[in-house]
Amino acid sequence: MRTIFFAIFLSLFLQSCATKHIIGQHVDPSDISIIKEKKYNKDQVAELLAAPSFISEKDPNVWYYISRNMKTYPLSKPRVEKQQIVKIAFNTKGNLQNLEVIEDTSESKFVFDSSVTSSQGTQESMFQHWISNFAKFGKKQDRKKR
Repeated sequence: MRTIFFAIFLSLFLQSCATKHIIGQHVDPSDISIIKEKKYNKDQVAELLAAPSFISEKDPNVWYYISRNMKTYPLSKPRVEKQQIVKIAFNTKGNLQNLEVIEDTSESKFVFDSSVTSSQGTQESMFQHWISNFAKFGKKQDRKKR
């Protein structure tokens, strides 16, 4: 009984020390070649790869599958070892138009332009809303007589 308990404890302990892990949806190169060769449609791609990581807001016919291989060193933040972005574009009928694989070994710094890229979670907090209301009431308003 002790040996079984010790074996379970040891396996769990060693798994927690893993220094590499994948975040996101890694697309296997064999799946990419199948999609390209057979010219899959949206439903077939979703069945093979599952739902995309991201669907473009500008064009819902452009899907992105994003994965990162992360490596953790003791007493430091996890670092991106490799990044893969698979961009799949469909035509208006839902058939494959273009498939592009972007492999990047560095940690890319994407700059989002708020006038073009919308982001979730940018709503005012209750405190910000209260301060903005306070500032509005402090201003003198021009009151026109009717």
